Order: sequence, then C-alpha cells, then structure tokens
Amino acid sequence: MNPIPIIVCGKSPKVATGVINRIRPVYEAIHIIQSVEAGVRDIPSLIEGRPPPYKDTANLGTQKYGKRAAAVVVGGGYDDANFAQLRSACEGKSKIPWLRHDISKDFDPRQPRREIGVEYGEQTGKKVVDCLQDLARRGKMKEDGVYWF
Repeated sequence: MNPIPIIVCGKSPKVATGVINRIRPVYEAIHIIQSVEAGVRDIPSLIEGRPPPYKDTANLGTQKYGKRAAAVVVGGGYDDANFAQLRSACEGKSKIPWLRHDISKDFDPRQPRREIGVEYGEQTGKKVVDCLQDLARRGKMKEDGVYWF
C-alpha cells in the first residue's frame, strides 16, 4: 500500500524529523514547511497535486510530488495568526483536513519545559496518526476542516 501524502508545517527540524519517523509507513510527509512565508508560497500548489513553485532540495520531506496532499498538519510553533495566514493562502482550494497541534496538552505551565527534539516529534507524530485515522473512520479526509490533535 502506498503511503498517504501529507504536508507537515513545523519550525523545528528536530521535531519534524521525529514526526516524519513516526507517521511512516501509513503517511508520508512529502513537504516540510518551516515558515509562514514558505507555507503561503508552497501549500496551495501542494494541495492541488503540483510541486511547490520553488524547489528546495534540502527540504526534509520526501519531495514525492504529483499526488494531492491528503492533509496539512500544523505544529505548535504556529500561532493563530500564522495558521490563519496559511489557511487564507489556500482559500477556495482546500478540500482536505487541516490539523493543529494543541500544545497546551503537552506542557504543564507549572513544570519546567522539557527539551523539544526528535523524541517529542515522535510523540507528536503518534497524535497526528491517531487524528488522521479518526478522521478517515469518520469519512472526513476529503473535507475542508480544522481539527485539533
């Protein structure tokens, strides 16, 4: 079975690497967005099944373009305004779920913040898989919508 292509928006390469590792083999991060500007530029093409307008050979994603992305996953480094910018750039084009990371579930403000790295990314990747599988069970994978994980 071919992996399902998704776009992952994450500002930390270490966390993105953990997410990439954990979502396989069912899902495939075809492109990693590391800034709002790159997302505004690249996501509209990717959700239509086209390569991004600017090819970055250093992109952490598999760069296997040609199939429409099935979902956009946005990490906790993107605030509400950033998320709104990304969604706005895709207005009228998105017929897929957008997942947002609810980092309030990951950190207790009364505790020191732990290191954010590959292991944290793997934990986040598990939440992404669980959310996507739940959306698939509910028949929501071909509908535009915002879902928190």
